Amino acid sequence: MKTFTSNDLESLLEHKEYPSISIYLPTHITGSDIRQNSIRLKNLLNNCRDRLESEYKQKEISVLLKPGFEHLNNSLFWKQQSKGLALFISTSFSRYFHLPLMPDEELYLGNFFYILPLIPVLIKDRTYYILLLRQKGIKLLQAAFNNINEVPLHNIPKNIDELLQFDVTEEHLQMHTTPLGKSAGSNALFHGQGNIADNTYRKKNIQRYFKEVAKGVDKQLQGQTVPLILAGVDYEQVIFRQYSSYRHLLKEGITSELGQLDNEQLQHHAWNILQSYFDKNIEDCLARYRNLVNTKMTSTNIKEILPAAYTGRIDTLIVDINKHVPGKFETQSRQVNIHQNNENGEEDLLNLAAIYSLKNDAKVCAITDKEVSGNNSLAAIFRY
Repeated sequence: MKTFTSNDLESLLEHKEYPSISIYLPTHITGSDIRQNSIRLKNLLNNCRDRLESEYKQKEISVLLKPGFEHLNNSLFWKQQSKGLALFISTSFSRYFHLPLMPDEELYLGNFFYILPLIPVLIKDRTYYILLLRQKGIKLLQAAFNNINEVPLHNIPKNIDELLQFDVTEEHLQMHTTPLGKSAGSNALFHGQGNIADNTYRKKNIQRYFKEVAKGVDKQLQGQTVPLILAGVDYEQVIFRQYSSYRHLLKEGITSELGQLDNEQLQHHAWNILQSYFDKNIEDCLARYRNLVNTKMTSTNIKEILPAAYTGRIDTLIVDINKHVPGKFETQSRQVNIHQNNENGEEDLLNLAAIYSLKNDAKVCAITDKEVSGNNSLAAIFRY
């Protein structure tokens, strides 16, 4: 299954050629609706054919759309579906991706590929860590939306027994040996389950163990910005947090019965936490914009934002991915013309602003059904 990743985005951003065809459709994995997948794609391809007839010969159109039509009767292709499907086709480029989110059905023709529906997918592509905290053995998992793998840990005690294996302190010896000259029963004070001294000693070792784990994990993840989620009993998470300095350790952890959770279940619980984390990032973008609104550092004017995106002046772009603004942008004159209808050869100016912003390493926040200011579907925070 070809899933979309941030690496794939780079190739789409760099592509400029007319016609660049972008097709999005929701897909069904099971049930009677699965037969609608190929029907929907066929209808979109035929629609694309109709739109190109005024500019190209039938033979040229057939060659151009061949990669899309080849999927229609490919049973294996339709058995490997996710929630959505995206196809990108031009005379020199042809790729498809299975999407973990369900997009709206859409056909787009322009000089650039239409990438706005993919921005939320990039969140799904985000890598994160799950650290399973257990005295009998810790485990670090690296995960994204579609996969999860264990990461080897370096210079960290694998379990609490390994930490204590050669840890024979004077205090330990005093508690478990009979001093010379004493009777055989005189050392019984420190033995017995539930004894205060035993419990104190055990708690101290648990604290030492997770302190070592925190120190080792911090060192291994040093310099990274990947979110880390803890999984374990509450008091062990508290100890780890007390000693960890990793800046991207999330406040909320997984506290389910860990012995009953496999990796996929841990991933499911982690994603519920991450969803709110990523949503907070969007709210932070909006809050930052609102704090700067009515200053020279922000704008909601597409005629100002698009040239700024092209020249790399955008720091953060906030765009409603369900809206369209058809028009043209002249790169030499920096002139932006907004049209009422999207004709062949025109661009969606919101899509174009996102493309230029991403190419210049700006942050792009995708919003839906939220107004950044008035009735605007686009806002920008400038770098200068």
